[in-house]
Amino acid sequence: MSLLPVMDTNAKHLAKALTITTQLFEKIPDKNGAPYALHCIAVMMGVADRGYEVMAAAVMHDLIEDTHMTLSWLSDDHEFSPRIVQLVEIMTKRQGEEYEDYIDRVMCDCDAIAIKLSDLRHNSDIRRLPDLSVKSGERLVKYAAAYKKLEGSETWKQQIRKSYCVACFD
Repeated sequence: MSLLPVMDTNAKHLAKALTITTQLFEKIPDKNGAPYALHCIAVMMGVADRGYEVMAAAVMHDLIEDTHMTLSWLSDDHEFSPRIVQLVEIMTKRQGEEYEDYIDRVMCDCDAIAIKLSDLRHNSDIRRLPDLSVKSGERLVKYAAAYKKLEGSETWKQQIRKSYCVACFD
């Protein structure tokens, strides 16, 4: 009998997602020269209260945009759950898609909102920027507007109300 706990499927998916993300972003730095995978891990930790599936999607939120990976590669070759693949798809800004349209798409799913809010919080940390140029400032303004829009969305408000009611009456 093994003394190690048996991992459930979602925990295995999270472990696999971490491995894939760190391998694919191994030699890619962020804007400040830090390993890009650390950003993905920070976003994942920002949604740790939402469970392993959401954490797996969060750590892979930039894979499709920033690497050669595809959604079918995640679902077919690595057998991630349909929910993980769905969240990664929602989190992927499509080629040619306006940023506002992308944010509107994210607003349709509470877990995607949580991932994007975590992503925006981490991306807005000025300690991660190499400088405070005009371009960086404009990006921060864009992120602040997206954060406010997501946080104010009806989908998110309903999730908060539901969570609050469950906490009050359980």
